[in-house]
Amino acid sequence: MDSTSYSGTAYQSNGDRFEFDWQNTIEINDRWTVVTGAEYQLEDNRSDIGDRDNKSYYLENVFSLSDQLDWTLGGRYDDNSAYGNETTWRTSFSYQIENIDTRIHSSYGTSFQAPSFYQLFNPTYGNTSVIAESGKGWDFGIQKTFSEGKFVLHSTLFGYEVDDKINFSFATFKYGNEEFYESKGIESSASWQFCDALQLTAVHTYSDANYSDGTEAERVPRNVYSLNANWLGLENKLGINANIFHASSQFSLRGDSTKQPGYTVVNLATQYQLSERYELWARIDNLFDTDYQEIKNFQSPGIAFYTGIRLDF
Repeated sequence: MDSTSYSGTAYQSNGDRFEFDWQNTIEINDRWTVVTGAEYQLEDNRSDIGDRDNKSYYLENVFSLSDQLDWTLGGRYDDNSAYGNETTWRTSFSYQIENIDTRIHSSYGTSFQAPSFYQLFNPTYGNTSVIAESGKGWDFGIQKTFSEGKFVLHSTLFGYEVDDKINFSFATFKYGNEEFYESKGIESSASWQFCDALQLTAVHTYSDANYSDGTEAERVPRNVYSLNANWLGLENKLGINANIFHASSQFSLRGDSTKQPGYTVVNLATQYQLSERYELWARIDNLFDTDYQEIKNFQSPGIAFYTGIRLDF
């Protein structure tokens, strides 16, 4: 794959990227499945010095320990020519308490992210001293079902920490590493199957994201709300979705003293099954052409209409 990009400073970046991935699923028995795979990525930077490749190998065990308990345990090994070897892992479980229609679930894992060529070599903003970031994250949730599945409440606590987080500094106007970054919060949802054709879902996410010096993270609204309505009719051929999305105020840049105002947008989408192979779809984003900015002085898109035909074969 060839790639070319331009920035406001007339910086041109050219490069080649080659990717290969292989995955194999092995069913050991009815309750144990193993997923293995390998990935290879070669990045050839033709604009600057800094070619690199990354070899990855991963393995995941999926266990159905009982009809109520599922457990996964997996790991990944990355061999990066620029940043050395890194091993990450993840585990999760889900347990169904059938007599009270309740499910509890949790996960914990680690992560690794290398900086991009742009973050390293851009002559204006790049910094060759940027190092890879590493992190860990967790979640714990509970889901309760009522009225034979027609009404579902779901709430999940989450958190993650990142060491050496890659970030752009408006003090130096270059990319660099933060010593520590932490985010935690809770996401709650309620879903109601109003009738066979109509489902309503409300979601609220609260996030508290901060850097090591206590500064609140930019572009992370404390509160995000969404309301979705899905209708399916005409013998399940016609689907209509309406979504109302609201984000509370948020800082645009690191160190800002005032926040960008919150905003609300409405989106619509529909699809119609013309035949077994053809589906007609259409979507309207920002239906009421709301004027808002997530990043100060960078206007977000106004009303937009998209349509097309999907073909399955």
